[in-house]
Amino acid sequence: MLSFVKRYNVFGLRPSPHRQKVDEEDKKVIGRPYITLVMDSYSGCVTGFYLGFEPAGSHEVGLALRHVILPKHYGTEYNLDKNWEIFGIFEYMLTDRAK
Repeated sequence: MLSFVKRYNVFGLRPSPHRQKVDEEDKKVIGRPYITLVMDSYSGCVTGFYLGFEPAGSHEVGLALRHVILPKHYGTEYNLDKNWEIFGIFEYMLTDRAK
């Protein structure tokens, strides 16, 4: 499986104070959510991801790759119709250099 990593700023490329998550109790800015996706280049299937409030860096990419390699088990509380049976170690990886 050939995989490559794509990093997305969920709300666009430019920072904006109007698009930041705010804690409803304290009214403090928590941050902006970012998603790091790992995709199979052959099928285009998302093989793993990481969602967090830090811009993508080596730690976030490592957590997304961990999600790719390990089996994905989700409980019944998520009401999923299908199992996500894609996991394992890939042959080689290409990155988009956070673009």
